Amino acid sequence: MREACTALGLEPWDDPHNADPVYARARVRHQAMPALEDALGPGVAAALARSAAQLSADCDALDEIAAAESWRIASADPGLEGALPPAVLAGGDGTGDALVVLDIEGLTELALAIRSRVLRQAALAAGCPAGSLAASHLAALDALVTGWHGQRWADLPGVIRARRRYGKLLFSKGRPAGAGPPAPTEAEAAGGRD
Repeated sequence: MREACTALGLEPWDDPHNADPVYARARVRHQAMPALEDALGPGVAAALARSAAQLSADCDALDEIAAAESWRIASADPGLEGALPPAVLAGGDGTGDALVVLDIEGLTELALAIRSRVLRQAALAAGCPAGSLAASHLAALDALVTGWHGQRWADLPGVIRARRRYGKLLFSKGRPAGAGPPAPTEAEAAGGRD
């Protein structure tokens, strides 16, 4: 780049952040990559770039499959017919104040790689900020689907709460921290949650 600038009579500008070890990208560029090249030989950066391109294509394909599965799960439930997946509902059908509703049976049929994407899409559609949704949140959602033992809910970023009820995974506005427990629903007061 410097040679090209010199040939064109341009003066390059060096961003001081590119050499500042406070930034992870600078540490990777000046410490981690040289250490990998020393340990593994030349070509590490090119190999990582090829792997990233392949994984990106795989990720795109899995995201497309997850979107199709969201449609399938939504259209498999007569109460969700015609809804855009994840199905956005407004009460009157046992879902109460749910923003997003997913069918548990449909979710359990999915491979983990697809199910986790469907759960993430649903959480985002319900209002979770993308940058705050962590793997631990997706694990808690998956536990409501595949490892459910009567646990009440999973609190998600953006004051979103996911709970399992009547064979559905319901995403709704939660309660702010310190607000205390919600009043039990009629079904919960009667002893049933699923």
